Amino acid sequence: MKKELALFLVSLISALTAGVAVAGETTPKLRVLYVGQNPDTVEGYTYGGKPEYIGELKKTRSADYMAFLDQHFDATLVYGEDFKPEMSDDFDVTLIDALPMELDGQDMAEGTRFEYAGPFMGWNWLPEDFDAPTIFIAGTISNIADDVSLKITTLCHCLDKHAFNVDTEHAIFNTPYKVQLTYEDREHAPGVFNYYSGRNLPEVAPMWRVGIEDINEDSPYPPGHVSNPGIHDSPDAEVISGGVSIKSQHAVAIARQGSFLTWGFRQSPSFMTEEAKLAFINSIYYIAPFKGAAKFVEPLSAHRLAGMDGPYLLSDETTARRKASHERRVANFEEMRAKVEDGTATESERYYVEFGGLGEFDRSQPAFSISGSVRNDLGDNWGAYLPYFEENRGYIIPESGSTYAFTIDADAQSLGIANDDPEILNKAIGLLEDGEQIDLGERLLHRYTNESFATADEWRQWYDSNRNKLFFTEIGGYKFMVNVL
Repeated sequence: MKKELALFLVSLISALTAGVAVAGETTPKLRVLYVGQNPDTVEGYTYGGKPEYIGELKKTRSADYMAFLDQHFDATLVYGEDFKPEMSDDFDVTLIDALPMELDGQDMAEGTRFEYAGPFMGWNWLPEDFDAPTIFIAGTISNIADDVSLKITTLCHCLDKHAFNVDTEHAIFNTPYKVQLTYEDREHAPGVFNYYSGRNLPEVAPMWRVGIEDINEDSPYPPGHVSNPGIHDSPDAEVISGGVSIKSQHAVAIARQGSFLTWGFRQSPSFMTEEAKLAFINSIYYIAPFKGAAKFVEPLSAHRLAGMDGPYLLSDETTARRKASHERRVANFEEMRAKVEDGTATESERYYVEFGGLGEFDRSQPAFSISGSVRNDLGDNWGAYLPYFEENRGYIIPESGSTYAFTIDADAQSLGIANDDPEILNKAIGLLEDGEQIDLGERLLHRYTNESFATADEWRQWYDSNRNKLFFTEIGGYKFMVNVL
């Protein structure tokens, strides 16, 4: 009954908004290519939820999307295994909701789709020069992001049905349709408090509902996809909305880089709220003009806040909460093991008992994200790590050769200038010009830029010419770069 009602509401709102006038003109029908899931084959990604339930949803997912898209766009369906990247040349926007066939002709079980995407990591799904305006729906981007060097990388397939930290001024909430966002006061997911960014969050916050209520209590709708925080630290990218997940409050649900937009929510139109449907329509209109848009920052490092998470988890207060959580998980595991023994366990519980399990609580475990040099200095004085990193937050940098182990840049610290402040480049160039601490100046310039000038004059000319166009990217390797847009 709920599904029929949702479909009726889709038809109703489409009738009310079709042909909407924007600035005195009728919004044109864009040509949209929907790369959908073939109901007659095994899907290429499932990520979360119960397999049998996902199989049922899959039978109607492509039809659900097409019924919705046909009311707003000139839409065409192609199944993932039949999609060719060059097809996008004939459309304004491509929506990818199923994995394409691998470009190099890998044998995929005689043309059928595997159930999980994991074995395909490292395969090529799109050519590197693919730049068609594209929206990746839910988890499809997790396999394809590397192909086109996107910063929108996978954090977790654990997105719930609510959005958080929404940029309400963004175009996808305002044009061509004005979306009147309705907020609900809801408790944060417990996991958000395990991150440094969640240390001062209130228990309850206003959240925007994207998905309708679960279809039934026994078979919850499968989760969506959140990307790593920090995407917005370069001019070619933007974060539009966060989402409720087991990760930090900055986990990204909707974002864009270049001509690619990720819509992390898993719900097909019949399971979206009316507001979410309008935002999704707007997203299609929004991404259409970005064909060929430049993306010039690749993902090389984790953002600075990630460097604070390890020290935060080692602190006394957070350790007590982690230990209590560990004890609850152990008790839950023992309950599942008892159910396996008496034959009442579900398939997922049997799987978890067979392949899961929990060891002893280890306070030091989060220290893996802290460089060896810092651990050597602070040892097992676990309560000292957070104050140390807070005091030196402006000098945090990934350890050489590492993405997620962080240290403090002693060179930047010695100057008292944060490493994301352009003044550090100006100071380093000044050291070269004065002939003092030349080694220090050169280390800083090569560490925080991608340039390799030979003389102080060349460095000065580059800096003065580009000072107003410089930006600092942490995801892109803790570098100052020149905005080429």
